[in-house]
Amino acid sequence: MGKLKLHVIGALPGPLGGTTVLFEQLVSELRNHNTIDLSVSDTTQFKKAGLLKKVYYFVRCLYYCSISEVTVLNTSANGALYFGPILLFFVRLFRKRFMLRMFGGIFNDTYKKYGVFKREIMNGLLNRSDTLFFETDLVVNYFRDRFPNTKIVKLPNSRPKSKLKCDYSIMSRYVFVGAIKRSKGVLDLLEVAKDFPQAHFSFAGPIIEQDLLKLIQNADNCNYYGVVDSNNIYKFLSGASCLILPTKHFGEGYPGVILEAYSIGLPVITTRWRSIPEIVEEGVTGYLTEVGSLSSLFHAIINFENLNSSEKERMGERARCFFLANFESERVLNIFLSKIKEQ
Repeated sequence: MGKLKLHVIGALPGPLGGTTVLFEQLVSELRNHNTIDLSVSDTTQFKKAGLLKKVYYFVRCLYYCSISEVTVLNTSANGALYFGPILLFFVRLFRKRFMLRMFGGIFNDTYKKYGVFKREIMNGLLNRSDTLFFETDLVVNYFRDRFPNTKIVKLPNSRPKSKLKCDYSIMSRYVFVGAIKRSKGVLDLLEVAKDFPQAHFSFAGPIIEQDLLKLIQNADNCNYYGVVDSNNIYKFLSGASCLILPTKHFGEGYPGVILEAYSIGLPVITTRWRSIPEIVEEGVTGYLTEVGSLSSLFHAIINFENLNSSEKERMGERARCFFLANFESERVLNIFLSKIKEQ
């Protein structure tokens, strides 16, 4: 049986942020797969290019559409709205299959806010795509109700399985990984950290709001460790007893850092925000707090502090098992491959 000619479109290389990290991971996995003949169109190159280069990249993209059996657009809501219909037109012109992968967990909210014109454009795209891939149960269920004749598949965020495992004898060392800004809950965590002088709080991620960096540096029990890349994230997390992510970020789907924590068996304290409760079970894989509630965050940390090492290990093992069953990258890739190979 010959290789499937597959064309994927998305942003490379992956800068900081879940969307492009996921696409970069997908491309890397597909290039190493012996059943796929892969072509890649990089939208980052297109955006940075001058006019003549833009024309070249667009023509090359159309060529890949013409020679590939399946084209998959990996994008955000804006990318789907403005580029999806054009790509769909040409893919159909070449009598090929077109699929759309929407990143993140807020597309249902974005769709609700569309006016009549934008909604009609998006409806045409969603109705005419062969398969739609969405990240969370919330988004999948919303669009299955509205587009019953379109094949809709849950394709969650994923991460490679790690060989590392956290040390459950580590006490009172908490870690935050993400953009250093208020919407990620950094200020909330800094406020609550004052109530735990015996604990240590490590922060890592790109600085978005400079005043928060000063607050971290001025706190006796907090440190900032810069940006931790994907090659070192598991090692960084393994030095903690728990991940804390008190996020209220509008674009949150399944945060990748939660999956990375689960991969090494690290429990999580995070918020009841958007689709996060789909992946964090209260008292089983971690603790959920109310969004923006310092009291709720304080009591979640107290609950974790009161666990003995055996209880923390059981929580971590349940988190790891949940990760392996649902979010390990090879498993998610197999879901993707099975759907693109369906006729």
